[in-house]
Amino acid sequence: MTAPLTIPNADFWYDVTIRAVITKTYRVQASDRESAEEQAHHVFNVMNDDTDERYEQDTLDVVAAPPPEADA
Repeated sequence: MTAPLTIPNADFWYDVTIRAVITKTYRVQASDRESAEEQAHHVFNVMNDDTDERYEQDTLDVVAAPPPEADA
C-alpha cells in the first residue's frame, strides 16, 4: 500500500482499490505476427515513453479503514 493521502478537514479514512488499464499501440518491424507481438511486449512499459496512451480505471472496492497510525 502507498503512503496515505492526507486531506485537511477530512474525518474518515478509506482503502480504495482501483484497477487501471493502459492501452498503447507500438509499430514494430517483424517477419511475422508472433514476432511482432513478442517485440511489442518487450518494449511495452507503464512509464511515459511518448507513445500515445489511453487509460481506463475502475473502482473495485471502497472499505472504511482505521487511521494510518492505528495500522502500526
